[in-house]
Amino acid sequence: MTSSSNFAAKSSFLDRRIHLLEALLQEAVVAGERHVRQFAQCAVLIRTIETSRVRRSDRVKLLSALEALANEAETNARFDLEVFQSLLAGQLMKRQLARVSD
Repeated sequence: MTSSSNFAAKSSFLDRRIHLLEALLQEAVVAGERHVRQFAQCAVLIRTIETSRVRRSDRVKLLSALEALANEAETNARFDLEVFQSLLAGQLMKRQLARVSD
């Protein structure tokens, strides 16, 4: 392999790696934005429940909605965490395999 073709291969590899990292970061941003929206909705429900003008029947409905939203946020957060942990584990495993093969 010539020096120029070696450089081109390395450059292509780095470009793909950068593209992958950008995609992963974009996914992290999307996940973070989703969590921010969910927590903001939780905060609105909590403030509404705290007001003394809310009837008891409405308060029960709001608490139910808050619980459902909190459960959904927790499920989403766990999923996101598992995705990023598995990606990290895959990268760590790939590095270990590369070290063993060197």
